[in-house]
Amino acid sequence: MTLHNLYPQVFSCAALSLLATSCTVYAPMQPTISTISRQGQVEISGSVQASGRVEGSVVYSPLPHVLVTGAGTFRPRLGDSTFNTTRQGELGLGGYLPLGKGWQLTGLAGYGRASTHRAYVEGTLLWGGGQTREEYTMRSGKLFGQTSLTHEGARGAVGAVYRLSKISFDQLDYAAVSYSYYASYPVPLRRMVRHEALVFGRYGLDAQNRWQLQATVGLSVAGAAEQSTTDDRRYSQANHLLLPVPITSLGVVFRPQLLGKK
Repeated sequence: MTLHNLYPQVFSCAALSLLATSCTVYAPMQPTISTISRQGQVEISGSVQASGRVEGSVVYSPLPHVLVTGAGTFRPRLGDSTFNTTRQGELGLGGYLPLGKGWQLTGLAGYGRASTHRAYVEGTLLWGGGQTREEYTMRSGKLFGQTSLTHEGARGAVGAVYRLSKISFDQLDYAAVSYSYYASYPVPLRRMVRHEALVFGRYGLDAQNRWQLQATVGLSVAGAAEQSTTDDRRYSQANHLLLPVPITSLGVVFRPQLLGKK
């Protein structure tokens, strides 16, 4: 199978994955994607995640083989009893190494902050005549490192990215609310590690490839987690943050080329 034939397959997988949903509370940002290969290049991207979040990023090479990155995501509150709001941002620093014939290796490390508030209705109570609304409120910081291998061709690019993130929770509270019942307590999950991997495809929308359509398909899974209690009820709430999460998006990339090709 040629690299050219991979582009439509990546886009097809991304379109199918947009239908997937997850009940987990954790909302990972997409690992940074970069095909920059020389000083002065910049890539500005915007995308919509499968959950409906809007996400944007900027990648720039101020010096040969050096990258600086910034990214953010936002999802507003769209309901009363069921909603999933989040605000997140991150900064990164790294570098890139061209490997020849369009191939390139990229590495990044960085720090991010996140604030999330999610609520959903869980089942029907046998008493009280109503449903239970469960809510999670989170504030967290993260350290991350990632590496990627990409190939750029005449009409676009394909690649794979792996990110390792260490999440530390400043606030992690759970509440259950119904007509006749209310409970609220902190979830005893202090830190967790996430393994996040994705594949992506880009397809040029103009002759110069300044505008590109981008699709991603990936998954975030939990690694080691530090909890401070063995209480069964609270342990089950912590497990909601340890579930796998799809990382899938469709978006557009703009490459203005601050410095011309040499």
